[in-house]
Amino acid sequence: MPSKKNLKPVSRSYPSVFYKRVVGSFISIALLLIVLILYFSIISVKILITSKVYEEKLDTLVEVISIDTSPVPDKVRGKFFEVIMEETAQKNATGKTIEKQKLRTTMTLFNESGSAQPLVRTTRLLSPEQLLFRTDQSVTVPAHGQALVPVYVDENSDEYSSADTTVVVQTKFSIPGLSEERQRTVYARNEEEIDFRPKELTVVSEQDIDSAKSELEDRLIKKILSEQHVSSVQTVLTKTEVQAFSSDKKVGEISNTFATTLKLHAWGAIVDQEEFLKHGSALLAKSLPKTREVTRIDEKSLQVESEKFDPVTHTITLRLQIAGVSKVRLDDTLFDKSQLVGMNKKDLIDFYAKYDDLERVVIRFFPFWIHRVPQQLDHIDVIIQQD
Repeated sequence: MPSKKNLKPVSRSYPSVFYKRVVGSFISIALLLIVLILYFSIISVKILITSKVYEEKLDTLVEVISIDTSPVPDKVRGKFFEVIMEETAQKNATGKTIEKQKLRTTMTLFNESGSAQPLVRTTRLLSPEQLLFRTDQSVTVPAHGQALVPVYVDENSDEYSSADTTVVVQTKFSIPGLSEERQRTVYARNEEEIDFRPKELTVVSEQDIDSAKSELEDRLIKKILSEQHVSSVQTVLTKTEVQAFSSDKKVGEISNTFATTLKLHAWGAIVDQEEFLKHGSALLAKSLPKTREVTRIDEKSLQVESEKFDPVTHTITLRLQIAGVSKVRLDDTLFDKSQLVGMNKKDLIDFYAKYDDLERVVIRFFPFWIHRVPQQLDHIDVIIQQD
């Protein structure tokens, strides 16, 4: 038998190459799958929507019912009150009047002649300034003597109506009813200063009375509200009625001060501030379109005024005014993500352009080369922004 020592095994490499190719294919497919998985896991679109903000105002009537009753929709509960209050106040008068002096005084009659001089009542006495006085009684001035006589100013004379002067002491008054020769020896002199200047006097005017009445009424209203007010409560006076008003001075009466008294009858309601805010907010939201919702209430804008009151039935109707802001509702069909699948940027812009309540829309695809909305809804973010 031939010898087998020199026989060598033949090398067969093709199975090794085949296996390598199979493994390489599996690795490539795995890597591709990993890339696809990563790709589909990171692709996303973010849509930032800025909604318009609307200033909302509500002006409506609301009925107040007793706090002792059960809550009723569209009505607020409050505590009714009725008060009668009286107050007196003193006030300075501001009216002015100009008054001529209605003068009465005493003069001394002189007679330097040797015979007595009788003078009847209303005898004229004339000053150098042509101011006319008259004697208030008959008198006889003895020869070489003198006599005191009461006198008064003649208010009907032209000189008096235009007089604006002062007659000093010891001015000589002539007697026009005597002859010129007799006037040299029979005359009169004043013993005190005579002031003819008009004087400004303070009187109670009609405006003073009206102003005092208004101020007293306002003061009583504030006092009533203050006494009824407690923390976090709004007091509303539904009706006030002046039962009595009087003044200790009449219009035109000369006085620097006067006093007035006023009695006020008031009806009202005390309502919790939160009750008004809650009710006003609900009514404001109810008045909006379905596509919008209230986002903020301006509490400082709340105003409540009396509109109607029936003291017999204690029915109170108030006018409530409140303001706030609103924006697009988040749960609107506008945010249905299924509508957006497959859209490109232009499609999205056209889609949101149909909604008037939107101020601005920003669209961000990730990665940047992505141009269509992915199929996965959880990769679509619709975010509402508000300025």
